[in-house]
Amino acid sequence: MAIHTGGEMIPAEHREIMTLVLRFAKRDDDDGINTAMNARIDAALEWLSTLPDAPQPNWEDAPEWAEWWAVDADGTCVWFEDEPDPRGIAMEILGRC
Repeated sequence: MAIHTGGEMIPAEHREIMTLVLRFAKRDDDDGINTAMNARIDAALEWLSTLPDAPQPNWEDAPEWAEWWAVDADGTCVWFEDEPDPRGIAMEILGRC
């Protein structure tokens, strides 16, 4: 899943990995280049910390036929029997997450 701007969500495990990578990229040298880079990294870490976790499916509550799960842009959880097609298919909406 891609990270979206505009206050959308990312899986918690993606945030953890990205945070580790950004922290690893920081430099201790106090020259102008590293200071500017570290400021950008700090800004990215701050932005990353503001994103809410993406909802995760509870497969225990899924219909027997459900093989796929997605969340619509408005937060509606949707179960699919077949792989979702972004061009539109019949779906069962089971409520908000």
